[in-house]
Amino acid sequence: MIKWLKDAYLRARYGFAKRPERFKIHGMVAIAPARFRSEEERYARAAVVDISSGGAAVECFTEYKVDDEVVLEFTLPAHKVTLSGKVMRRHAQPPTWVYGVRFDDYANDKHSVKQVLAFAREEMNRMRAAAAKNATGQNKQA
Repeated sequence: MIKWLKDAYLRARYGFAKRPERFKIHGMVAIAPARFRSEEERYARAAVVDISSGGAAVECFTEYKVDDEVVLEFTLPAHKVTLSGKVMRRHAQPPTWVYGVRFDDYANDKHSVKQVLAFAREEMNRMRAAAAKNATGQNKQA
């Protein structure tokens, strides 16, 4: 009964809005350990699975441990933004790893985080529009 009331309240409060489909953004981010031993281990290519102002879910082939300090380098159209963070969780999806990275509040500039979020939103919206266009068949060649 209580679960039904909670579900009814949430539906009435927030409607039946479906969460937008998420896409992986490739080529936008590189990940590296905060303390690296050599230049070749400096940055590994990664994909953004999810991102918010507090952190990001990042997929890559390099293995890190929980509590490792990492640096994420985001490539934006005009420049690069480097954000530091800490691996909070990890999940194996062979052959890759997905990491939940929490951004450091004190080390990162809030303006830089906002720039990264705005660019990621634009990319997600562009990918959603392309997927919707393909689903409706508007992309067929005559």
